[in-house]
Amino acid sequence: MSRRLHWLRAAIFVLSANLIGLALIGGAIGYSPVPYWDMWGGTLHFVQRFDEDPVRHLFAQHNEHRIVLSRLLFLIDYHLFGGTSLFLVICNYLFAAAIWAVFTRCLLSLNADEPGQDRWVLVAILGAWLFLWAQKVNFTWAFQSQFFLAQLIPLLAFLSLSRAAFHPKLWSRWFMGALILGGLSPLTMANGLFVFPIMFLGAVLLRMPRIQIGIVVICASVATSLYLSDYGAPTAHGSALETLVAQPIAALRYAFTYLGNPGVYIAGSSSLARYASTFAGLCLAAITLALTIQSISRRPATPVFIGLLLFIIFVGAGAFATAAGRVSFGIESAFSSRYTTPVLMAWAALFCIASPHLLRWHHSGSRTPYLSFGAAIVALCILMVSQARALTPMHALKHQRQVAALALGMGIGDDTLVALVHPNTDRAMTIAQAAAQENLGIYGTPELKHARESIDQNLTTSSQRSCAGDLESYEIIDDEPGYVRIYGWQFRSNTKPQSARLYIVDADAQIVGVALRGRASPNLIEAYGPAAARSGFTGYLKSDVTLADLTIVSDVCKSPTRFDP
Repeated sequence: MSRRLHWLRAAIFVLSANLIGLALIGGAIGYSPVPYWDMWGGTLHFVQRFDEDPVRHLFAQHNEHRIVLSRLLFLIDYHLFGGTSLFLVICNYLFAAAIWAVFTRCLLSLNADEPGQDRWVLVAILGAWLFLWAQKVNFTWAFQSQFFLAQLIPLLAFLSLSRAAFHPKLWSRWFMGALILGGLSPLTMANGLFVFPIMFLGAVLLRMPRIQIGIVVICASVATSLYLSDYGAPTAHGSALETLVAQPIAALRYAFTYLGNPGVYIAGSSSLARYASTFAGLCLAAITLALTIQSISRRPATPVFIGLLLFIIFVGAGAFATAAGRVSFGIESAFSSRYTTPVLMAWAALFCIASPHLLRWHHSGSRTPYLSFGAAIVALCILMVSQARALTPMHALKHQRQVAALALGMGIGDDTLVALVHPNTDRAMTIAQAAAQENLGIYGTPELKHARESIDQNLTTSSQRSCAGDLESYEIIDDEPGYVRIYGWQFRSNTKPQSARLYIVDADAQIVGVALRGRASPNLIEAYGPAAARSGFTGYLKSDVTLADLTIVSDVCKSPTRFDP
């Protein structure tokens, strides 16, 4: 019997490790140094302007948020790691691991008297859940560290407050830690403003001394006043109060859907799955309300319980605040991947609270261990199906985004490709041009550095060896008279280029175009084998150039073109 259970435990550990591993692999597959969406203004432009007025730019609004802690990470990324975003993506995963570590500590504390390895089985399941690929945007988008920090810091604040309630000293390290963490919370995202009010609720539930409750109230007032100083409400989101009054049912549905967000990634996007997600969110809210009422009637026996409960309330408050501000965008926005992280953590907190009951049931009979382990294995296998999406190839999109960055750096208004990285070409181009002049971030990399300045420069190719390559086609760019978009390929066997950049040179050895290698070309695989799979390129060529007599030049070879327009 014990041997069979041993193998079932091992299966759970292996499945959990695979789920976490897939999340890590997905991050590697999805990584791109090219700024995406908010990053152009929120990271690149922020770093450009920071020295003008450091304090003002550090604490300035980003929509309704003041992402101060994330901005500090942005500065580290640009000043120490070249602004390629790799450091920021690694931070996202490290914060997820820290969240897992905190919940692990909570789970082990709640089950301190539990013998054997079964506690660690729950820890493994917890890790698999917290690394679900449903939150892929927060993993792979370098801008999203605030989504992890905005949950991790409040979680630590609530747990510290709960520990302080069981400590005899007024100014214990736990109470001081709770106040510091509560003060840092609004510097992650706007929902951090809920932390001190919820800490007040926690202090009341924990029957803390009145002086400590008063200190929490004072801190809440100070934090809110400082946050709202020079605050401007984003007009696009509408009035939260007006929304709640005008659309109370829609806002409730949005909030419950938000709290059941992971369901659509696990069960699919069918109507049934969507309704099930909303129902799951309703259940989470109902259970939280019941636990809160229970805590009012009697003081919890352990600080961890109330700390986790306060965190679930915090996530719920964020759900309703998000509903009030974004229900006008439609219910679909509640399924956004970026909202998945706080919801996964709320369910993880509930899982920790329920873990003593789960373990008691697990040991209640001779067959229950098999039933519980079997159910866990089935659940992990179901999660594995959706987690496999982390392996989705991203080469084509990453190449297009890099070419979009090339266009912006060269001052080319290629709206079609720029739309993949920013909704406003003119805005992104202004930021990119300034970054290119300073060789900042990706514009300091060999692929993009001085790309615009290279046009019309002479390039000697006499010493270059010849290799296979050609232009394949070109496309007119709307409202861009100076350049056309070009496609082609170049390949030399047994030689790997050091840089993805290629030049297009005319008969007078003058650079008339710049391109980036990395486009997939199935035809090249048939002709030259798998090594040529990504030898295609996309780039830009001056529109007044004769196409018949050009040469493609890379750092390893040159290819006279045979293109016949």
